[in-house]
Amino acid sequence: MLIGGMFDIDVEHALSEPENKSFVLECDHKGVYNRKFFTNNGRTATVLALNNGIKIKHSDVILIPEYNCISIINALSAAGADYQFYKVKEGLIIDTDDIRNKMSDSVVALYVIPYFGVPQPKRIVDELIKISKDYNVPIIEDLTQALFTVESGTIGFGDLIVSSTRKWFPMTDGGIVFVKDGMNFKTPELKEEYDEAVYTQMFLAAARYYYGAKDVLDDDAYLNIERTANSKRYLDFTPKAMTHISSNIFFQTDLKRLKSKRRENYTTLYELLKDDENVQIVGTSIVERPGIVPFGIQLIVNERDKLAAYLRYHKVIPEIQWVLPTQYYVPSEYALYMSEHSLMLQCDQRYGREEMEYTVKIIRQFFAESGDGCVRKDCR
Repeated sequence: MLIGGMFDIDVEHALSEPENKSFVLECDHKGVYNRKFFTNNGRTATVLALNNGIKIKHSDVILIPEYNCISIINALSAAGADYQFYKVKEGLIIDTDDIRNKMSDSVVALYVIPYFGVPQPKRIVDELIKISKDYNVPIIEDLTQALFTVESGTIGFGDLIVSSTRKWFPMTDGGIVFVKDGMNFKTPELKEEYDEAVYTQMFLAAARYYYGAKDVLDDDAYLNIERTANSKRYLDFTPKAMTHISSNIFFQTDLKRLKSKRRENYTTLYELLKDDENVQIVGTSIVERPGIVPFGIQLIVNERDKLAAYLRYHKVIPEIQWVLPTQYYVPSEYALYMSEHSLMLQCDQRYGREEMEYTVKIIRQFFAESGDGCVRKDCR
């Protein structure tokens, strides 16, 4: 059993044609995102949005959150944009006062991330929209972690929406750009081309069968190939079309099951860990928030790197969201603390209660053996 890491490929749907190729952005309550483009990944979706919507010029600046992934910075650089960081407060709440203080004539867009499927509070969203109107700058809303979350007034407010899809679907590649009606956007021509990272992951999908079902694949060999496939995604930022195989899977995936299983698995993890003194959950119960579809469950833990290694040894692959690219800036104390202590557990539709209980068992086993817990005594 292997929990986490890259998705297996849905071979059944990969080799069959969908009856229709329609995808509705569920948070589009007003039906204003009628132009959509399917790219090869989330980074190229961002490049496409910038090159065809914002039309970046030399010295143009995009304000981005200090708690972010290096791939966002790489995508902005590939599009020719400069960037400046704004702060996030405790709970990953956007500091809109800091954004206002950093607005200038060179700022051409605001980049916003709803973290882990949880929207920003409505008062924050309202202020972001007001800033956008006051300074006549568009909002780029990155729904990579909140693609299926639906809460009126807090999700689906960007002028441009970008998202990676391969983190949600059993496919090798994929990204989306949604363009709000009225937004000036040059229609691109996207072609499907060979992508080594995509086909490396296809190999990994076959390898995972042996890893999980037959348990004969060497752990280090598998993880090294996975790291290689991930690294190759950062070498080419040219927007291309989603591959035909991934497109077939994308348009035939059971979205109802995808959403319900993620909610069920998150709830299982939350209920089992909420009273554990060794961890702190970033977020709350989602039982009374039916619109939230979680990306994963994020924990704050002491000895994060040791726990991550221990989980991987026991075939649970967590994710660090994120190690901040501090070579580019000095993050706030809160963002740095999160970066050094946070660990995300997968709760996606591949798994059920058995896998979630096993994950919690391994976490408890780690703290019982190491005694490195009690994060609640010093969490921020």
